[in-house]
This record gives sequence, C-alpha cells and structure tokens, in this order.
Amino acid sequence: MVIIPLDWALYQTYLAGELVHEIFMATILHQLVRDMDLGLLDINACIALEQLTNVMATAYSNAAHLKIDMVRYNDALDKDESSRSETREENLFNRFPPEEEHFLITPSIVIDSGSRIIVWYLPGALTTMIMVCFTISM
Repeated sequence: MVIIPLDWALYQTYLAGELVHEIFMATILHQLVRDMDLGLLDINACIALEQLTNVMATAYSNAAHLKIDMVRYNDALDKDESSRSETREENLFNRFPPEEEHFLITPSIVIDSGSRIIVWYLPGALTTMIMVCFTISM
C-alpha cells in the first residue's frame, strides 16, 4: 500500500471526506461521531465541513418524491440536440407531464420514481467564512 505524506493536499482531502462521511452517517443513524485523527485539518475547515454535513443530513431526512423516471427521461432526449424546438418540447411535455410544484424551503433531496437522488437542495451548507474566503480569492 502506498502511504500518502500527511502534508499533501490529497491527504487533507481524504481526511475531509472521511470526516464528512463519519458525521453524516452518525447523524442519519442517530449515533455518536467516533473520534478521528484530523491530521492537519485546521479548525475552520472542520467547522465548515461539519456545517456542510449537518445540512446534508437534514436534506437526506427531508425527501420529496417525484413520479418521473429520470433514466427514461434522459433516454428520451436526443444526445445531439443543439437548439430548442417547440415540437420537441411539446412531445417531451406530453410524454413526461409536470407534476404539482414542489417548493423546497428546508434542506431536502428530490428523488425520482426509481429511488435515485436527482437533486440536493442545500441552503446554508456553506458557512459565511467559506463564502467570504471564496469571494476574496476571486
């Protein structure tokens, strides 16, 4: 097995993923988060990852179910379509009529008829700290 040096960004990304997975699973299974060696992850990163994970876990417990099968819908689309066609739009509309509107106001997931998550709605997932850092870096 290859050992990744602890100061590499790849290792830090791995640790971040492990932390998100651990918090997410513990939250949805109503268990305690196990102690983890967070290596060189700084406290701000850990706080941001915990915020993201808590919003994801909330979304996971608030599912909106749709009757549409996204695989069938995707198969109905022409892969080389490059413009809108009124006839084509009407055909798709008739084959896949819209359902009632769903307004998502809390973190939620949208699930199609094949039990596939097709949307993660995650308001508040990014902490102010991350948004400020991202804005400053642009």
